[in-house]
Amino acid sequence: MADIRLFESLSPAMERAAQEIYDGFRSITEGLHVKTWAVERVDGSKSTSNGKDYLADCTNHFWLWGQEMTRCRHSVQPVIDVFVFGHSCRQVDKSRRKRNGWTKARIDEGLGLYCKIRGWI
Repeated sequence: MADIRLFESLSPAMERAAQEIYDGFRSITEGLHVKTWAVERVDGSKSTSNGKDYLADCTNHFWLWGQEMTRCRHSVQPVIDVFVFGHSCRQVDKSRRKRNGWTKARIDEGLGLYCKIRGWI
């Protein structure tokens, strides 16, 4: 289970970015039998999706984000591990044999870049 402290530390824009990354990943991998974490939003809804247009936008933004992350030499995997697969930052740090805080820093980079791409910051 992902760390609730992480979610509490995110700005509203970063929360929205995490949700759109999750929805974009789910849209791309739908039908591939990839097991993802079931996200439940604070308001109790399972997703913010408003139909095909929303999912198409999330998919496009996800691809743009992934390309920009690669261009900047940042890894998307820690962000995916936490927000799609539901791993805690500590689990990701440990599995990658990184110091404590490494995953949180990668999440801040990744979500910050997504927000910048979307024009939210």
